[in-house]
Amino acid sequence: MTTGIHMIDPPVPRENPHKGPEEGPEEGPEKGMVLLVGDEIVIEHLIVVDPAVVSMVTTAGNDDRADLLRRIMSVGVQGVASMGIGLDLTAIDTRVHTVLASVTTEAEATVRAIIDESRSSLSKQFDPEQRSSILARALADFTDWRDEFLDGLDPGIEGSAATMLIQRLLDLVGPDGDLERRLAAALDMDEGDSAFARLSRLIDERFDDLRHDLVGDRAAEAARLTEAERGTAHGIEFEDVVEANLRRWASTSKGTIVERTSTSVGALTASSKVGDFVVTLGDGRRIVVEAKRHASIALTGSGGILGELDAAIANRRADAAVCIAGRDAFPAEVGRFNVYGDRVLAVDEGDGAMTSIAMQWAAASTATATSTGTELDTAAIADRIDRIRKAAETLSGARRSVTTITASLGKLHETLGGLRLDVLAQVDDLDQLLSRSTEPAEAPE
Repeated sequence: MTTGIHMIDPPVPRENPHKGPEEGPEEGPEKGMVLLVGDEIVIEHLIVVDPAVVSMVTTAGNDDRADLLRRIMSVGVQGVASMGIGLDLTAIDTRVHTVLASVTTEAEATVRAIIDESRSSLSKQFDPEQRSSILARALADFTDWRDEFLDGLDPGIEGSAATMLIQRLLDLVGPDGDLERRLAAALDMDEGDSAFARLSRLIDERFDDLRHDLVGDRAAEAARLTEAERGTAHGIEFEDVVEANLRRWASTSKGTIVERTSTSVGALTASSKVGDFVVTLGDGRRIVVEAKRHASIALTGSGGILGELDAAIANRRADAAVCIAGRDAFPAEVGRFNVYGDRVLAVDEGDGAMTSIAMQWAAASTATATSTGTELDTAAIADRIDRIRKAAETLSGARRSVTTITASLGKLHETLGGLRLDVLAQVDDLDQLLSRSTEPAEAPE
């Protein structure tokens, strides 16, 4: 058997499966071997005698043999077509390599041109000399932003952030600012709910508790009774001094009357005698005066002098109240002179200077309070109070110095008197000695 593909004897005529029913069966071997039906080729009675093909088809399954034969014939047909146009595989490979090299060279040139163009474009975009470049526009925007930012920080430009910040700080910490008003409110002794007033009351209460714990109830009562007896005696004497100083001050004010009321009942209750003196000015305004000779006078709290002066104003129907202390007994914050609303505290040890100042202040403040349409200059008032306090401290120091000098002069006067007597005695002795030496001697008998 020869190897290859060949046809067998002429086949038995049969009907063409692709022919219409009106056409009869084709006959003859020329028409029965290879049939062209449209785009398909029908080969009948084809026998393949090729060991390689038989071996390949044998290994395939029955269902896959038809598809395998179709692929084998397709590959063979393509090979025949290739050999028919005079090309072999080597030529095809060479041509493919040539085409690939050409395509690669062209692609490289294209890519290089794109890269060069991109580099040039990128360089132009980052060139600060090009006004339309990204970098130039960014620098221009940054310059505008910088100028706007610096303008916002310039305190010389109206409406800048720095100007608004400075104005806000002035509103907070400047004169008459929020901080000053809050501090003034917190340190106002006349405001019962202020921080300073609460602190003062707390200190007074703590000292009262401490005094109570140290002394004890029984000892405290005994001490209080003893001090009351002493205070009554000293108080009456000091009231006499205060009365004399009040009448001396009233003599300089036309129509002023001084009345001693320490033993008379007032309008507050049926037994209230608070308010030692009532000074009635010429226009009818009344000032109640308390005279204190205590060693210590509390400012607020239970038994505080400010509360007692309020009671004295109500008891004597007065417009203002003055407390004259015979010694430096007020708390340290009061000093020797201070003003708490319509209440005046002063220390006068007897010469009447601070009594006159306190009465003059009370008279002026009540006149201002009763007048209408008058605005108080609180800053000026506070300044005058501070000056008076400093002057009172200076006056007290000077008085102590004068007292010390007076005592020293008294001792010096006594010393000089003793020296004078001693000198006189020495002169008498010398005179007697001289007298004896000048007498004539007696004649002997």
